[in-house]
Amino acid sequence: MQRHTVIGPLPEPLDAYLVTHRDGLRRQLHVSGALLFRQSGCDSPEAFARLVRCFAPALMRENGEHVALGATEHIYTPVLHAPEQKLVWHNENSFNADWPDIIAFRSVRPADRGGETLLVDSRAVLAAIDPDVVAEFRAKGVCYVRTMGLGVGLDWRQVLQVSTAAQAEQHCRSRGIAFRWLDDDVLQTRSIRPAVESHAVTGEDCWFNQAQHWHPWFLGADVRQELRDAFGDEALPRDCRFGDGSAIDDDVMDHINTVYERLEWSVPLAAGDVLVVDNVLLAHGRNPYAGPRELHVAMGRYVAEGDSV
Repeated sequence: MQRHTVIGPLPEPLDAYLVTHRDGLRRQLHVSGALLFRQSGCDSPEAFARLVRCFAPALMRENGEHVALGATEHIYTPVLHAPEQKLVWHNENSFNADWPDIIAFRSVRPADRGGETLLVDSRAVLAAIDPDVVAEFRAKGVCYVRTMGLGVGLDWRQVLQVSTAAQAEQHCRSRGIAFRWLDDDVLQTRSIRPAVESHAVTGEDCWFNQAQHWHPWFLGADVRQELRDAFGDEALPRDCRFGDGSAIDDDVMDHINTVYERLEWSVPLAAGDVLVVDNVLLAHGRNPYAGPRELHVAMGRYVAEGDSV
């Protein structure tokens, strides 16, 4: 069942359409959570950025999880993830104190097979998870543990956008991230974040975290054991626990996974399509795919009336 809003082909040039319909488009985004612009007219990264600014005037820079597209400051390539694997649902950067309100995807070249974007309504997820599980997550929050410099996953220099250990430490201190060096070049960070957020505009409570993206249960038994054998339980590349340090049981993650699987829907993107997603109202993911696939990503924050951009 289609739950996002489809717009287009547009009856007029993109820039003129955005000026005329901006307020209505923003209202619709806060209802459905995602707008799909068919044949959007975005024929360049610059046109894509203009469309995204209709919803998020302040585009985000310095994203350590995504690689910038060429010399652009605001447009990125997708996160690195094996094409043959499903990228499970997540609210972008919800493990950080600073996360985008909007994430948008511009399809340049669809995969030969698969690669559809997956969407899940975060409001529906919150309503569907067992109330006792929600209560525990609300009370304790989620502790995200990341160990960087192991040769697996991203290096701490890229993630934190720094070049020296001193800069890495300052970055962590300024953002309230606990850290320790496991050796000269292996940095482990811990961030405690809420599991539920209220939407800045609608006020609705949403399941907003990446427990299902960080918990070792999602690696599968074989990969999980390989990483434990290589690094031990205390230095996995990614891990998550409750905010008080207690373990999140596998059966809890299995329940959460079942909820997401039941509520997800897929959005095939043709060349020229742009999908704008409210990052709090909806989580997103990606189906496995085969063949070359080119997708551009932009992220931004709402700007209140009178704020500077």
